[in-house]
Amino acid sequence: MNKKAGKIDSEEAKSPGKFQVFLLIFLVPAVFLVFASVIVLTLLDINPIQEAEEAGIEIPFLTDEKAEQESGTIEDSQQIASLESQLKEKEGNIEELESRLETQTSDNEKLAEEQEILLQEMEILRSEQGANQSESNEMVSVFKEMNGKTAAPVLLNMDEGEAVVILSELPADSVASIFEEMPPEEAAKYAGLLGIDSP
Repeated sequence: MNKKAGKIDSEEAKSPGKFQVFLLIFLVPAVFLVFASVIVLTLLDINPIQEAEEAGIEIPFLTDEKAEQESGTIEDSQQIASLESQLKEKEGNIEELESRLETQTSDNEKLAEEQEILLQEMEILRSEQGANQSESNEMVSVFKEMNGKTAAPVLLNMDEGEAVVILSELPADSVASIFEEMPPEEAAKYAGLLGIDSP
């Protein structure tokens, strides 16, 4: 009996199960057939997924993924369009700022040139003023030595502005003696110009 039990066990161990038979007969050849058909279609430059969609056949698991990809693509394209519009706006702002900078630079250059010209003119005026001041100082020193009788007619024949400058530099007693020798209306006019009470 032991021989029979051992023989049955060895037959059970050697005989394939139903699942193994199913794998060997149906599943393995089906998978092989799918892979072989995909390779052949690829070599023929045919996309089976695209052909199935065009025929209206929905392929499970691929349809949802493709819809997600398409919605992601739409969102991506909208985001790209938004970023492109922002980029164009920024480029426009940059161009505007560059043109403003160029305008301000040219304005600054013009202002620098005008400032240089004004500085040169001021230097000329200072040198002229210095020359006039030294000339005025010489004239004032001459008028200080003159008496009122001699100085009054000379001042009356001078330019009014020059006469006022000389009178403003003279001491008060010299100015008073000059005013005494001038006609009263002239003395009053010069006193008014000097801002002192008329004699």
